[in-house]
Amino acid sequence: MSGSNPPLRPLRPQPGSESPSGSSSAQLSSGSARKARAAAACQSCRRRRTKCSAERPKCSQCSAWKLECVYDTTTESETRFSAGKRKLGELQSRVGAFEEIFHVLQTRPLQEASDIFRRIRDGADAEAVLRQLQHGDLLLQLALVPQSRMQYDLPYPVDLSPLFTHPANRYVRSLLFRSTFAEAQAGMIGQDSDQRHHIPYHAAEVVDPCIDEADVAQWTSVHNDNKFLRKLVGLYFQYEYIFIPAFHKDIMLADMVAGRHRFCSPLLINAILANACHALATIQHRSEFWNIQNPGYLFLMEARRLWDLEQDRACLTTIQAGCILAITFNVNGLDRIGSQYLLRCIALAQDMGLFSRSDQSIGRKRRTVRTVTAWVIYTVQGFFQYYFLRPPVLTAPPEDPLPSKDEAAGYFGECWIKYPRMRNLVPAHFGLTTLANLELRTVMTEIASGLFGQDGNRARLTPATAARFHAELTGWYERLPGPLTAENIGLPVHLLLHMQYHSILIALAEPLIGTVVQEYQGGHGISHPRDVAVDSTANLETLLYLFYRRHGFECYFVFLLNVLSQLAFGALHRINLASTPPQDRNLAKAMLILCAKGLREQGSNFFLAEAVFRIMHHTMTPQMANLLRENGQPELRGDDREKVLAVQVRADWPVGRFDITQDPQGQRLDDLIKTYVGMQDPGAMNQSSSGSE
Repeated sequence: MSGSNPPLRPLRPQPGSESPSGSSSAQLSSGSARKARAAAACQSCRRRRTKCSAERPKCSQCSAWKLECVYDTTTESETRFSAGKRKLGELQSRVGAFEEIFHVLQTRPLQEASDIFRRIRDGADAEAVLRQLQHGDLLLQLALVPQSRMQYDLPYPVDLSPLFTHPANRYVRSLLFRSTFAEAQAGMIGQDSDQRHHIPYHAAEVVDPCIDEADVAQWTSVHNDNKFLRKLVGLYFQYEYIFIPAFHKDIMLADMVAGRHRFCSPLLINAILANACHALATIQHRSEFWNIQNPGYLFLMEARRLWDLEQDRACLTTIQAGCILAITFNVNGLDRIGSQYLLRCIALAQDMGLFSRSDQSIGRKRRTVRTVTAWVIYTVQGFFQYYFLRPPVLTAPPEDPLPSKDEAAGYFGECWIKYPRMRNLVPAHFGLTTLANLELRTVMTEIASGLFGQDGNRARLTPATAARFHAELTGWYERLPGPLTAENIGLPVHLLLHMQYHSILIALAEPLIGTVVQEYQGGHGISHPRDVAVDSTANLETLLYLFYRRHGFECYFVFLLNVLSQLAFGALHRINLASTPPQDRNLAKAMLILCAKGLREQGSNFFLAEAVFRIMHHTMTPQMANLLRENGQPELRGDDREKVLAVQVRADWPVGRFDITQDPQGQRLDDLIKTYVGMQDPGAMNQSSSGSE
């Protein structure tokens, strides 16, 4: 009977989805594909109720009728709702500043109020005055003009021209380089209005009306001060979420404000707050996760208690919280515990079918959250396994496709950044950044799967394999959208994205130096492995100098640790090579001191960085250790502190200079920490780690 039925017509793919062959529905013929609807019409078309083509700077209707074409939105992908939300946030920020200043003028002594009033009459912005009131001695600061174009001085001044004149250095033509090195040395600063290139990131803040409205205290039993809790939530979005978004910000915040438990939960909020404590500089001993005086300890213990109650329940918020907890344990130097959380997240996600194609009958919002969660879990496990030099648990990406570049901003939402003395908010291009990060980590997962065998046997890195991965990476780099290109990047998350790319290229090229004479095809033409390693090292070091000069190392940048470690041990290797020319050795010393400063300062924020710094210190010769002390690095704390490290660390993260094709056994952090406890000679570890030749 079934043979008499005519074949069913295949359903048309959903607009924006990927066909099995990989081609987008947008590639269908014009007769079958529906034209994408404009995100927002211009003001003239809305008033006249005509269909707007949404072209910029002028739509077709306004061009035909010779009308002024004005949009309420800043980009083509921004909807009127998003624009209204952004403007509301800007307005609330300004109104809140005015209200606080008015209260200060009412309550402060007359002399102090007069000084504030005079500062306002001199033209100071309300937010700038308020920031001074909140962060220091007002009477001292009122005599000073706020320094918004701050630059950090290099700890070891050296002639960097050999690095900056390297022929493959792409970043010397960037806006950030001009504002940081070229124009500063010429005694002038450009008039570029993009503050990402001129103001340190820690001077800004991520703003969202939902954060200001949220009663965060209802979600945690640890603390009831909403001002403090909102500050932590904002810091989480500014420093951690922007690099690894474990959930959908806009959807989660809407439920947090409304008190709904569909996409928000006490477990998720406590996990966020525990992680965010690493970023709040006013918390003393914030890196000491075992210290009961540290609020981060209290939030982490509460999150662990809730996790124990919920870990068997397959729920989106449980999976998202587990991912955040895994990252938090990793930065605490407890990746053996963190990996267990991540494995449980993967199991729960598989139980929910997150890695399979979503049922189209579920709502769009839930489908979006499922897709974001699935891709983050897949790429986070691949990201960490790549750095642990172990095979990934998941080798196949989720079946639900990622959005296109045109859809990314609307799909992932935006993180709006407020800089001092600026009325308008600055977008972080969060959608494009998230898409680029997920795509790069997918390649990292493929590399880990191809090189680190499930049976413990490592695959041989052949020139053909390296060339294939090299082509994937350089193809990704060349396809980066405008705001994320080498010429335009400025925010820490964008600099770290480029650092990660060059770090991987170095890791793939170095094992082939000296053993392979044939050349292999790369994304920029024919390249020899040695050239790839040298070129990417020059670019990576330039990026680190730009990062430090503009943003410094004091704030919580956990994903800077991999770069600092890689460059520090690479610099130690070059210093100890007898064949290194004097000029290159001097540059290597400067890089070593800069990386040591970064590790030391990051160690105030999270424990893992301090552990790596101590390992590096013990791989040095006494002469190098003295060089660090002479250039501002303090003496290491005594044996008691090192014994604390040995007790607290439960980490398999490999440390030192090593070949990714070889088993790093013996260079896992836990083993190295325990090896040098009690040693008195700073050079005694030279044979235990490959920091020296």
